[in-house]
Amino acid sequence: MFLNFLSTKAWPAHDPDSSRAVFQLFGTTIHWYGVTMATGFIIAITISYIMWVKNKLPTHILDWLILLVVPTSIFGARLWWCLSNINNPLVDFDASKISNWVDVGQGGLAIEGGVLACIIMAAGYFHYWRESIDWHIAMDIIVPNVLLGQIMGRWGNFLNGEVYGHITSYHSLSWLPAFIRNGMYIDDGSVTAYRQPLFLYEGIINFIGYLLMYVGFRQINIRKPRIMPTGVLGSFYFVWYGTVRAILEPFRDRSDIMMWKFGTVNIWTTEVMSAIWITLGVVLITYCYVKDRRKLKLNLK
Repeated sequence: MFLNFLSTKAWPAHDPDSSRAVFQLFGTTIHWYGVTMATGFIIAITISYIMWVKNKLPTHILDWLILLVVPTSIFGARLWWCLSNINNPLVDFDASKISNWVDVGQGGLAIEGGVLACIIMAAGYFHYWRESIDWHIAMDIIVPNVLLGQIMGRWGNFLNGEVYGHITSYHSLSWLPAFIRNGMYIDDGSVTAYRQPLFLYEGIINFIGYLLMYVGFRQINIRKPRIMPTGVLGSFYFVWYGTVRAILEPFRDRSDIMMWKFGTVNIWTTEVMSAIWITLGVVLITYCYVKDRRKLKLNLK
């Protein structure tokens, strides 16, 4: 059935091939996770393109960037997931087979890796086009829209039975729509119980962050442009997302956490990446303000 995920039965955890994670279209099996990822890409790209044109920036630069971003983000997301689970005792991943590292059809994508790969690629790309466009402006236009793509991707996690929290009761989820509440009735192989919809909490918080950046920050910038130099808006994304992931990760079910295991020590890779995001965001924001101050002093001379 097209909407099998509406069923009230318990759904298997971490199963991208379960009946609620796929549907049939003209005899072809389609994965909902792929649909949500594609939708997220389309939303982020569309909004970025509209704002790019509105700011009268050269569209051919964005066209080529889009062509590079899609494969780069998928490759980076897969590579980081593999690196994050290379010796994770909770995940069945054979790192000795090269084919497992590139087979995205197996499932296993980590958005942090996709974002990191795109940052590295974009740094080189905008350096190449440095004479044609200010990367600070490009970052302000594009980067916050990544949050919308991540929000859509979390719905794919929901349908795959991923990114859920600790055990809870049916009544504690009574405020949710029935299809979400039913979808949180999960069988992880050892326990069948209702779980906290962590994917939804993260999505709501990130949507608030998106509104804050695009509504609140932009209004400040329009009325008092000296308060927020170009580049700060895009840089704030890293602080926001890193903080959100760092706070929510401890509430995630242990079977769903990516980690490196060194003897008796477990290092959660998401927390490592969150620290990198926050540090990167703070460094970029500081750089934007310092550069703007220097520019202002030069203009006053």
